[in-house]
Amino acid sequence: MEAAFDFLENERIRPQALVASCQRATARRARGLARILVPVDEVLLTLPDPHATRGMGSVGERATGTRGLIVMDAVALDERGTPLGLAAMITWARPLVRDPRPHHRRPALEKEIRYWIHARASVREGLRGEAPDTEIVFLHDCAADAWPVLLDVVVRDSRSASGPCCAPRRIVAPRPRRAAPRTCVRCCGGRPNGGGSGSGSRRSTARRRGGRSWRFGCGR
Repeated sequence: MEAAFDFLENERIRPQALVASCQRATARRARGLARILVPVDEVLLTLPDPHATRGMGSVGERATGTRGLIVMDAVALDERGTPLGLAAMITWARPLVRDPRPHHRRPALEKEIRYWIHARASVREGLRGEAPDTEIVFLHDCAADAWPVLLDVVVRDSRSASGPCCAPRRIVAPRPRRAAPRTCVRCCGGRPNGGGSGSGSRRSTARRRGGRSWRFGCGR
């Protein structure tokens, strides 16, 4: 165990070199395979930094004052689910102070979604030399449901799946919004699915709808 700590504390050891070595080994194992699966996800590492000397960033809610790092890793699997090795790893420290700009006003390259793009690019670059003909199927959770990732899928022509944790789904174009249900006060009591009646339902429905104009009466 002491030897492991000495290895990691050695100033001549570069984390990037360790990750690159793992990527090359993974790519060699993927050589000759028609397709590999690459789930990508991030994890929060809580690392105390009471004197602000370790370069840790904010983890979780900023109000709690928790410090640590965020790590995004990609693991390559064959089609049977057998691990082939590490395909990419990115580590960063989140700023301690929140950006005052609204989220939608910030460029994509200044948001954490950029790390998903970097991880995908790192996976492709790592396999290019050893397994150029192997198809990569990325698997993401709902954190990757953002237009920069979707654009990367289209531009790079790679297959991807995304969805809630533990339930991947294909990335598809968003479904058109359904029209809001008509609210019937006369026979449905102010609720789309029926129940109750009276003027009280009409008034409460108007308040819930924020004063918007609704068509009352279902035409029965």
